Amino acid sequence: MMEFVILQNTRLHFVMQMAEWTAEGILKADRLLNSHSTMRRSRTCPLPVHGESLTAPTKELH
Repeated sequence: MMEFVILQNTRLHFVMQMAEWTAEGILKADRLLNSHSTMRRSRTCPLPVHGESLTAPTKELH
């Protein structure tokens, strides 16, 4: 019952501000993840792609 009272007394501005912060955080995380996947495809990022090791270079099959 107490949660309902707290929810009913929360200012809409604060809820909207929290939603904006959450959305900004999701967008930043998406940008970071997409920039790392782009770097991995171009082989400029030192992080391994799924299935690769950090120490052994990968051999591409043609």
